[in-house]
Amino acid sequence: MTDTTVYRRFLEGDPTAFEEIVSTYRIPLTGFILSIVRNENTAEDIAAEVFAHLFLKILYLLYWEECSYEEISKILIKSKKQIANLAFRGKQALKKEMEREGFEYAG
Repeated sequence: MTDTTVYRRFLEGDPTAFEEIVSTYRIPLTGFILSIVRNENTAEDIAAEVFAHLFLKILYLLYWEECSYEEISKILIKSKKQIANLAFRGKQALKKEMEREGFEYAG
């Protein structure tokens, strides 16, 4: 399966596609970042942020641009159900990342 196919599956709401992306790119991405920052912990943190950013791009439209699921579905050419799935997964990823950084979820 090509990288493009996996990314499309991710955008279409396939819950396993994100895991495949992380599995495929975590080590090479961390290695690339390590060659620049020369600190393994920092490289791992930056790689985690890259994956979190990938997950959080729908949340940007939803919360900062205040778009509805319908508006987002038109922008991204996805169904409202796909947008709802992406938003849910984005929120979960944000929660996990914040907890990893020491913040507690109050909701």
